[in-house]
Amino acid sequence: MQFNHAPAELLGQRRFGLVRYTMSLMNGARLAVSAQAIGIAEAAFREADTYAASRIQFGRTIREFPAVYEMLTDMQINIEAARTLLYETSRIVDLKESYEEIAEHQPDRKKEVQDEAKRYARYAALFTPVLKAFATEMGNKVCYDALQIHGGSGYTKDFSVERLTRDMRITNIYEGTTQLQIVAAIGGFMFGVAFERLDEYEKIHDFSAILDIFKQAQVLRSMLQKVVTFIKEKNDKLYQDYHERRVVELGTDVLLSYLLCLDALKTDRKKMVAHIFIGKALARAHASMEVILSNDRSILEFHTEIIGKNCKTKQ
Repeated sequence: MQFNHAPAELLGQRRFGLVRYTMSLMNGARLAVSAQAIGIAEAAFREADTYAASRIQFGRTIREFPAVYEMLTDMQINIEAARTLLYETSRIVDLKESYEEIAEHQPDRKKEVQDEAKRYARYAALFTPVLKAFATEMGNKVCYDALQIHGGSGYTKDFSVERLTRDMRITNIYEGTTQLQIVAAIGGFMFGVAFERLDEYEKIHDFSAILDIFKQAQVLRSMLQKVVTFIKEKNDKLYQDYHERRVVELGTDVLLSYLLCLDALKTDRKKMVAHIFIGKALARAHASMEVILSNDRSILEFHTEIIGKNCKTKQ
């Protein structure tokens, strides 16, 4: 809608539009869409698991085939990873808004809470785009795999997985596409906000009971630090922009690994979830590091050249 010369009234205070009101709405929207994606993914996983346990091929259920049960395991582990990130991000946003509420409505306590309000605002600005990017992309992958497990039947309306796949598709588009979430999150990794939060996890919690797993999470952290340091020292904005999705995805795996380690302190089952997730995250991290640290600008220049030629052709 477009309004020309229409009378209007100011809502809220001046100079608070983007910083306070828009960001607050954005944080809530990112949380809501992420929760939606996780819920749809959970439903799709259950549909796939039920179907795989009943579908007989070659004298046994397809759930017994390694190619299928590994898919189901990955689906469940990634859903649990997204859920623990959702809970942590919700807690961070709640604390941010609580401290801001105190600072605004209790002037006598403003100095007491303003540092905490700023700290949790930094965390929210990192965690909410990371959550939305991970949860919605994960959800799309889960629905894709759930439909695949159903085979041709999954593509028809005989099973609800086709509807879940359609419902899921919008989640990584509206309220900011995944690509825009990457742009929003990259600063939190490049300027140390993520490492600040990781330091807090290490300081507050005792991981000695799962030291073997936690050391792997720390290896992931060191890989992220190496990549960030390399890009900073390179001081090439175009190179950073080109690799920012790889950096954010690596950083997301690090945050998730730490959170899953916290869960692993509670039960043996969660310990296994952390073990499997971190093992696969390490493989992804090595692949990303190899590309980023290759210092190969030729691919980037090729992309730039292609875009330039296309633009000239259209003109």
